[in-house]
Amino acid sequence: MTDPGDSTIHRHLLASYERVAGVRVEAQRLLDAGFPSAALVWAVRSAEMLMRDFVLTPHYLEQGLEWDKAMRKGSKVLGSSNWDRAFVKADEWYGPFDEPLTTDEENAWRAWTGSHVRRRGEIVHGFPVRDPQPEDAAAAIAFAERMATWYAQRFLTSSRHPIGQKFRDAINQAQRALGLDDDDGTGHASLDSTPGEDDVSRTVARKR
Repeated sequence: MTDPGDSTIHRHLLASYERVAGVRVEAQRLLDAGFPSAALVWAVRSAEMLMRDFVLTPHYLEQGLEWDKAMRKGSKVLGSSNWDRAFVKADEWYGPFDEPLTTDEENAWRAWTGSHVRRRGEIVHGFPVRDPQPEDAAAAIAFAERMATWYAQRFLTSSRHPIGQKFRDAINQAQRALGLDDDDGTGHASLDSTPGEDDVSRTVARKR
């Protein structure tokens, strides 16, 4: 298994997160140009890339697989829009996470697949349905962006993810340098537990 501090994994995480953000920017440009259908498809595409590249693939990089093989493994988990399996695997590998909720208190991942992913499929396959309106595309872009933030936050505080492990090591090192670890009797604990729900935002996006 690869060292969680391996710079290869962290370079991949940074590059994939930036690439996904770039696709969301392109989705917004399409929306601004008056193409809500294309914008919605691009928004869902950005989330697919997030799940495959940023969420799933690092697990296989940690196992020591070469980058191209790890990418194929991550892609296979998501498969042809198998979002439920991807969400479960992310939680299994790096969680457990709190339940993601919309502002309507619905499970966010069910809202995502039941609304935006479904609409994307209808558009791509040419189903005879109402064309997406600008507000539909805007909601999909906002949801995809919040999904990226949600996972980044959870990984940062996860004791099982390379990002979280590196972050905790840095914090604990700083605490020791300042004499703030448990050994000095000050009562300052090292960063070795995941914060509760009040510490990290649970809400992903509003259901549209």
